[in-house]
Amino acid sequence: MLKRVKNPRLARSKGAKKALLRGLALSLFEKGSIETSETRAKGVRSFIQSVLRVSENEELDLRRSAGLLGINKPQAKKVVILGKSLEKGQSATRTIRLGSRAGDMSPRIRLELLAKLPAVRATSKPKKPKEAKTNV
Repeated sequence: MLKRVKNPRLARSKGAKKALLRGLALSLFEKGSIETSETRAKGVRSFIQSVLRVSENEELDLRRSAGLLGINKPQAKKVVILGKSLEKGQSATRTIRLGSRAGDMSPRIRLELLAKLPAVRATSKPKKPKEAKTNV
């Protein structure tokens, strides 16, 4: 019996598709928006939703997002904070149609990340004056 395909295959093997989705997701988290083809945008959209899904255990979220994206803990912490800034049921991305590419007429889409890092209040500590060293 034929089963329904959940995500586009993107004409790649499993490992190559996983690497492509990771790369697109990482560049989206770094830049905030990317321009790509329509099929790739549809594929990476569901991948990003699964990465930003949060649970009650923050340590589990850090390990899971670090494993999915292949990043270190400080970067994974930013991804977890982005996931927590989303409301329940809210989509993490927005797609904007840009028209077709001139070379092969493939439809282009700008994919934007709706979740933003919350503003961190700068707390400055008073600096201690440097003492002059004396050579005795």
